[in-house]
Amino acid sequence: MANISSIGAITGLSSLLIVIFSYVLGLIVLRSFFRDPNPDTRKKTLMLAIGLIGLGSNWLASSLNFLTVVMMAQNINPILYIMLLGTALGVSGIAWSYVAFSFFESPIIKGAGFVIAWGASVLSIVISLFLIPFNVITVSDVLTFESKEGIVLAEFQGIMLVIVIILLGIILILSPIFIYSGVQWKDVDIKVFIRGLFLGIGLLLFLVFSVGDAFLPADVVLLFVIRSGVLLSFVILFLGITVPEFLLTFFQ
Repeated sequence: MANISSIGAITGLSSLLIVIFSYVLGLIVLRSFFRDPNPDTRKKTLMLAIGLIGLGSNWLASSLNFLTVVMMAQNINPILYIMLLGTALGVSGIAWSYVAFSFFESPIIKGAGFVIAWGASVLSIVISLFLIPFNVITVSDVLTFESKEGIVLAEFQGIMLVIVIILLGIILILSPIFIYSGVQWKDVDIKVFIRGLFLGIGLLLFLVFSVGDAFLPADVVLLFVIRSGVLLSFVILFLGITVPEFLLTFFQ
């Protein structure tokens, strides 16, 4: 068993928590998918479940690296790291873009949005699962990777950085859509209002803290705040999806 620094422990444990929480939340939404008789809303519910699992899967590679360091005293293979991360980005991008652009009525906006978002998502998957494993391109072409003491220092570059920016842009588009849709229903259905408000705020917080997690320098206190913020965003998303009774009482 390896000696792990405090920042490595925070990184690994918080990554595990994010993955577990997002998977549980995704499965809760998936249960609603099987219970929903409406075929139109079923598609959105399914994509929402996949999107939530995909969001958390962006920390799956970091979690596995932490576990391999703890149990085998060695770091994860960089190729496996980018395979997991790039696939998670692509899958979540496909799911969230479907949800986001389904709110637009204009076929031009829908068409352009799907072409750009799904194109970037599919490219991320192709790069991660085919081009890098078969040495068409190398990890260093899309990612600067360093791992030690359970912490992964990885930064996107080149085409993968462009893909990440596009996929983050989808969340940036979707967040105000959820909030606006919720506000529109405030005087009609309080449950829909709460759901839209919390989903929008949760996605916005996820965007802010995930960008901070990706681009801010590694620091124990800063990392703890950022990872706590990511977990908080999932809690808010959970409340928005489930809409517990205490929220209904509070907003009445």
